[in-house]
Amino acid sequence: MSTNGLYVRRNLTSASAAALVEWATSQGFANLVPEHELHATIVYSRKPTFLQPNDGTVTAPGDGRSVERLGDKGAVVLRFVSPELDARWHEARQIGASSDYDAFTPHVTFTYDAADVDLAAVAPFTGELVFGPEIHEPITENWAEEKGLIAQSVTLHAMALNVPETPGHPNKLPFKGVLTRIDEPSDSPPGGSNGKRVLLTRAAVERALPTLLGMPVDARDNMSGHDVRAKIGTITAATIEGNAIHIEGFLFAADFPQEVRRIQSERDDLGFSWEIQNIFVEDTTADPLVITGCTFTGAAILYKDKAAYKTTSLAAQAEENDMTKEILDAIAKLGEQVGTVTTAVESVTGRLEKIEASQAETTTAMQAGKEVLAKVEPHAAALEGIAAAMEKDGIGGHTRMGHVKACRLMAEHLRAAAATATLADAWPGFDGFHAAAEVKTETKVNVGESAEVKALKDQVAGLTTKIADMQASATRKAEPAERKTLTPQITALLARNGITVPADGSAKLAVADLDKAFASSSLEPIKRMEVKNALSKAGLLAA
Repeated sequence: MSTNGLYVRRNLTSASAAALVEWATSQGFANLVPEHELHATIVYSRKPTFLQPNDGTVTAPGDGRSVERLGDKGAVVLRFVSPELDARWHEARQIGASSDYDAFTPHVTFTYDAADVDLAAVAPFTGELVFGPEIHEPITENWAEEKGLIAQSVTLHAMALNVPETPGHPNKLPFKGVLTRIDEPSDSPPGGSNGKRVLLTRAAVERALPTLLGMPVDARDNMSGHDVRAKIGTITAATIEGNAIHIEGFLFAADFPQEVRRIQSERDDLGFSWEIQNIFVEDTTADPLVITGCTFTGAAILYKDKAAYKTTSLAAQAEENDMTKEILDAIAKLGEQVGTVTTAVESVTGRLEKIEASQAETTTAMQAGKEVLAKVEPHAAALEGIAAAMEKDGIGGHTRMGHVKACRLMAEHLRAAAATATLADAWPGFDGFHAAAEVKTETKVNVGESAEVKALKDQVAGLTTKIADMQASATRKAEPAERKTLTPQITALLARNGITVPADGSAKLAVADLDKAFASSSLEPIKRMEVKNALSKAGLLAA
């Protein structure tokens, strides 16, 4: 005997359920309760009670029926007469079962959204109502909400798993993006639709949104479609924003390094495609197929032109300052090239010291100097380009750390040093690094200019050190993310359950204290998870 009371119901048989749904649709009702959930409640006892289940079927007569609103949650029911169900309710009451009502009126709830339907103009369903064997189970306070039959903005429009944040985790690369569009026909037919486009209704998405949480993300190695065997990530949050479903989660970066690197490098060309089962459609002959019910089983990352909806998007980044990392990587690569120049200078210094001074060869030396300047110029221009890009994108962190200024100084130093040095094919490292054609003419340099060559070497080495300092500075000065605030809905949920959050964030709530408060409340599990996730993201939940 359950300690959570007793709930007894009889579900409509499949034939009766289908006939009732067909009638409701013809009367203008939408967002109907799925056929397999249509039932008549017999006992709803908050007091634990044992009642031997009855099997067999019960058929209700066709007279005495009416369509009415019930309760304050938008339910619309078909009331009917059933002496068998009425007798069963009285039997349960006699052995001690409680009831929220003094009388029993059998009914079937077929929608929680009557919209603008005029109930006075609705002709009641007169078809056969046949109910299957009794089903006994513990009571559920918010059955309709947990089944997704009532659209609530807090529960259905913003869902998230309580996944602890672990910055720097080697196997968790965060991603987010648009999974699909709502109430819009797809751009092309998805797989399994027999060549027809599809349209996901908002009501179907609102009911199915919780099924996205914890589902896998997969990808083919060529990003051309779905591969449910290659699960490279997990969905941890889903929200409805406007006409789109937005999802977040993380990819298994350490387990699938090649795939994740490809996703990072080609993310502007990639999008999402959903995977669903348990699909209900209004008309199997229509195009597009209008999906009124479904269960999400996952998502795939693929090229946008391969997806049913071309306007999905994907953003995959290691951390919030991903642009900072990209620019620093570019500077680091340039630093490697500058290091190659330094090595070349070292290899040529000994040869330059042995070259005899010759005024007659000054013209040749000047020409060689121009060649060196021409080889340095592309790298100086690249540095200026990086500086301009950082200014254009408004990356404040780079400006505060002096990266824009440093890049331009590096460009000036390279040009100045190259202008004072005269190098030719005696500098093979530079030619190899720059992929230039080999110079055949031997070039000699005035011995008096060897000090300038040394200065070039010192300046290039200094620039390499400066790059390393810039990278270290970027790590030290990275600004911490702002503490996120709680939504009014979460704050209200906490207040209703007697939980107070310090306004200034000076203290954190303990998980044990939350669970203790929840234990004495009627808050359903999914909302408890949502509250914990919101507190964790806001930095208000103790580890």
